[in-house]
Amino acid sequence: CLGVVCDMSSRQQVDDLIQSAVDTFGKIDILVNNAGVLITGSIEETTDEIIDKTLDVNVKGVLYAIRSVTPVMKGQKYGRIVNVASITGKNGDSTTVFAYGASKGGVISLTRSTARQLGPYGITANAIAPHAVLTRMMSYWDDSKKRSMAEKIPLRRLGTVEDMSHLIRFLASDESSFITGETVNINGGYYMD
Repeated sequence: CLGVVCDMSSRQQVDDLIQSAVDTFGKIDILVNNAGVLITGSIEETTDEIIDKTLDVNVKGVLYAIRSVTPVMKGQKYGRIVNVASITGKNGDSTTVFAYGASKGGVISLTRSTARQLGPYGITANAIAPHAVLTRMMSYWDDSKKRSMAEKIPLRRLGTVEDMSHLIRFLASDESSFITGETVNINGGYYMD
């Protein structure tokens, strides 16, 4: 295990992170792009700084990590890339700043482009699209909001970190070796496409 503090909006720090992993382990089999920022607010409240921060972490950070790990995975002729998008990337949202949904839509598109370009090298790229997951990022939901949302979900509960990690683990495994370019909804049936 190697712990590294990294600002995903910094190309140099992301490159250094990938190089640290290669130096320590000799290869990189799996990349999970899970870092993200979510800020609540209306369109009018979305400042230039909020737009920049959201896109820098949620889109550019994913781009930097994929670009940095690509030569390593190509050389191995193997790799699994899993990006964490959001249902807002497909459906939009009315509670987060509108740059958030746009950033996660960008992650969905990046996943497809990555899958097309890296597939010939034995590298898969997939994404998950969660909604209503009990994480610190959702701490702005009070108990009433959580109950109300759970009632709108066919499975009548909110998601857990374990739910997300099981799907990520599957997409990072050889059991999913013929799946690429997909964004899998994981939201208890709240949004189906």
